[in-house]
Amino acid sequence: VVVQFTLTIALIIGTEVVYDQLNFMHNKRLGLDKNQVIVVPIRDQNLRQNPEPLKSRLRQHPGILDVGAAALFPGGPVGRTRFRAEGVSDEGTMSMLWVDRDFIRTLGMELVAGRGFSKDFATDATEAIILNQEAVRQLGWADPAAAIGKSFELVGSKNGRIIGVVKDFHFTSLHRRIEPVVLHIWRWLNYVLIRVDGSYLPDILDDLENIWHEFDPNHPFTF
Repeated sequence: VVVQFTLTIALIIGTEVVYDQLNFMHNKRLGLDKNQVIVVPIRDQNLRQNPEPLKSRLRQHPGILDVGAAALFPGGPVGRTRFRAEGVSDEGTMSMLWVDRDFIRTLGMELVAGRGFSKDFATDATEAIILNQEAVRQLGWADPAAAIGKSFELVGSKNGRIIGVVKDFHFTSLHRRIEPVVLHIWRWLNYVLIRVDGSYLPDILDDLENIWHEFDPNHPFTF
């Protein structure tokens, strides 16, 4: 009887732990919206350097809400960079994401100060820097608005200026502490992020494959 009671209590506790973990995963705000976003690896070298024609073609489909691109897989590891920031005496290191102009909008990330990347500003490709809130806090600036316009150098890569600050977000595991991160536009992108209207699933997948093969007939369409 004692053994049975002990096993019952252990089962109840185990069930509670699983429930709490699932509840945490369900209710924890990611800071970005990965729902109904299809991530497709780019294998063609020319597409990696210029995915814009493909993105424009995808946007013509009525079931596609937005398209962005990134160098790293959302949910996977991030890069690291050395940086120098205006008003900060010491050089530091920070997590980094290489993205395109449409990445922030496609993943539904929230700007809390400044603006996002835009094709209306030609210098965004070479100079624009966006930080998250945690980066602003660790750099000691009063608030996100105080960061806008400050110079920010990615050592050995880019002399930039901060144009925006996004709300903190979980790019990898929900159970990992949010770290400071810098986002900037990069010329070599390995993944296309396609936000779809859920009412078009699963039929839209065949359409995506057909469109993809218009631009890359030599590699299989995978996601």
